[in-house]
Amino acid sequence: MPEEIICLDMDNTILYSDRVHIAAFQRAFRKNGLPKVPPAKLKELFGLIAKEMIRIIFPDIKPGILNRVVRDHDRSVVNDTAKYARVIHDVKKSLNLLKRQYKLALLSNCKHVEVIAILKAAGIKASTFSAIVGNDDVARPKPDPEEIRRAMKKAGLSKGYMVGDTVYDIRAGKAAGLKTIAVLTGHHSRKRLKKENPDYILKSAAGLPRLLLGQNCP
Repeated sequence: MPEEIICLDMDNTILYSDRVHIAAFQRAFRKNGLPKVPPAKLKELFGLIAKEMIRIIFPDIKPGILNRVVRDHDRSVVNDTAKYARVIHDVKKSLNLLKRQYKLALLSNCKHVEVIAILKAAGIKASTFSAIVGNDDVARPKPDPEEIRRAMKKAGLSKGYMVGDTVYDIRAGKAAGLKTIAVLTGHHSRKRLKKENPDYILKSAAGLPRLLLGQNCP
């Protein structure tokens, strides 16, 4: 039986999803009479929950409009833009190797229904993971460790790793008492991630089997 858990962020850790969220945000902004936002500005904020991203971009937004934009973004992801998700090279093979010796959990600051839709579109089976936790499954999403603790409780394990592409993933992992692994497939630079003192920094999650199992993907 596995004695450790590997908690993995989803967006830009196991799959590329920039196009998924950029398209959904732009549609939500347009629908609610807000201006188009440069994709680079959105990418800078990826890793935060949608509501927090929108508050930063539009600091004077009224609560009612804010909630409608979040709702419209989420619906767009589930109903249309999830199809743009693409698995990062060799990550699916890596997950299949890792789950032989570890329990895997998927954590995301997207809502649970978005996670399921994106996984399906990317061709990753939800059954790969012992636990899937979205931001609406907890009171306090990452960088708070609650998503991780919920996953560990469901898996019945108390030690392991947190893997992610943002500083929020690393902070959450440290707060939960896990070893942390940063990957460079997102928008946070090596320099920025290194400041959080992760235990390891990898080019991609495809390198996890070599690090944790001592073997490469076949």
